[in-house]
Amino acid sequence: SLPHPLSSYSKAYLFNNAGSLGALKKIKDQKTNNIRTAIDLNVTAPMALTSHFLRAFSSTEFLSIVNVSSLAAWGIYCAGKAARDMFHKTIAEESNHTGNQIVRVLNYAPGPLDTDMQTQIRDTMPDGPIKDIYVNMHKEGKLVPPATSASTLIRLLEADTFANG
Repeated sequence: SLPHPLSSYSKAYLFNNAGSLGALKKIKDQKTNNIRTAIDLNVTAPMALTSHFLRAFSSTEFLSIVNVSSLAAWGIYCAGKAARDMFHKTIAEESNHTGNQIVRVLNYAPGPLDTDMQTQIRDTMPDGPIKDIYVNMHKEGKLVPPATSASTLIRLLEADTFANG
C-alpha cells in the first residue's frame, strides 16, 4: 500500500517492464499453451495493470507510463512487444482528450541489454542468423549495460520532450 491516499499524488509513474521470452522456438514449433502463457504475461498482464493504474490515478494531474519495448525480432516475444507498443500508442491517443490530466506515454526500446535474458537467448535459441547476431554482440562487447540504459531512460523522462506514444 502507498503511504498516502492516491488522490494526494500530483504525479504517478508506471513502468511496464515485466516479460518473458517464452519458448524460444520457431512459430511452427510453438504449442498453444506456450503461446497463451507468453501472451498472458507479456500482453494481457501489462494491459490490465495499465488499465487499473489509469483508473486508480484518475484524479492525479500528471501520469507517465513507460512501456519497455524491444527491437528484438523473434517469435511470440516479438509479437507480444508489438502488441504492447500499439496498446501504449492507443493510450497516448486517448489521453490527448482527457481534459486537465496530462498522460505521457513512452515506448522505450533500451537496446540489446547485457542481462540474464540475453544469456538465455544465446544459450537456448535455435541456431540461425538471429542467434548469431546476439552471440556476436556479446563477443564484441556491444551489449548495453542495464545501468547505462536506465540513465538514458531517466534523462528522457526528466526532459519530457519525447513524442507521446
